[in-house]
Amino acid sequence: MNPSYTTRDEATARKITAPLEASSVISDTHRDFDVDAIADEVLAFDPETQSFRCVSTTDTFWESAQKHAC
Repeated sequence: MNPSYTTRDEATARKITAPLEASSVISDTHRDFDVDAIADEVLAFDPETQSFRCVSTTDTFWESAQKHAC
């Protein structure tokens, strides 16, 4: 089951920032990637549960990250 998060910031930290930081040695994820643009593509808000969740596959996440690398 895909976990959900109460805030977009929490979802971004867990589903975007953490994997990017774990993948390589980078000094500042928010400087090296447009994290908000990645979040726009891979996170979705569920109005029924009032939560955010990741809606991308592993491949589409990394394609988005590559597209939004600074």
